[in-house]
Amino acid sequence: MQQIEGTGAHIIRQKLLLLQQVYTIHTTNVKWDMIVDVGAQSLAELNEILSKIRKFSGVNGSETSYYGQKSTLKSRNVR
Repeated sequence: MQQIEGTGAHIIRQKLLLLQQVYTIHTTNVKWDMIVDVGAQSLAELNEILSKIRKFSGVNGSETSYYGQKSTLKSRNVR
């Protein structure tokens, strides 16, 4: 979720669209001006893309919600 400073939302949106990790962009009229859906192959890649977005001129604040898939181990015979 992104908080945008001033009237530069259209410029930030254009920059976001250039990033291949960005899947969707939703504009809102609440606390957060944009909700951005990003995907990454690793936590390191996610951190890298979030850092890049946070450095965009006009991004005044951000909040991240992380959804990771849980892997379950096969059942083991324990004695």
